[in-house]
Amino acid sequence: SSLLRAMALACLVIYTLMATLFNSFVKPIIVMSVIPFAFIGVFLTLLMHGLPLSMLVLIGLTGLMGVVVNNSILLVEAMDRLKHERPDLRFNARVIEAGRQRLRPIVLTSVTTFFGVAPLGYGIGGREPFLEHVALTFGWGLLFTAIVTLYLVPTMYVALNQIKGWIGQADT
Repeated sequence: SSLLRAMALACLVIYTLMATLFNSFVKPIIVMSVIPFAFIGVFLTLLMHGLPLSMLVLIGLTGLMGVVVNNSILLVEAMDRLKHERPDLRFNARVIEAGRQRLRPIVLTSVTTFFGVAPLGYGIGGREPFLEHVALTFGWGLLFTAIVTLYLVPTMYVALNQIKGWIGQADT
């Protein structure tokens, strides 16, 4: 229960920091929307490998949450940066361009991180049972959420703009 409280507190602190940095209450929600998918990725990993839910898995999930949020920040920041650098681009073109620019860094960091922790998770080169579950849940959870992030964050960004359009404040 203390780890779950720590996760909740971490989410609150992350939200507060991002709301301050983005100067928005909504953009941090978009960024953090991928966190539930980190839970799904971890539970799919547990099912795939026949592992039990343990304290070590929850520790891996806590670390995974930070990396997943970082991937989302990369996308949102790129969309915001393009708004100022390329005001000639229409909103949808900016979202597509930001996704195109950040696709490679997100995929490469996720894949290289997965292959970095996979030997530990699968006991290649020696086993460390204490850390295997952490490595497996972190690696597979990161691959799953990287794919989700590349679709979910731009989709939510566009949806937010459409909602703003209904009240007359949409980006063009």
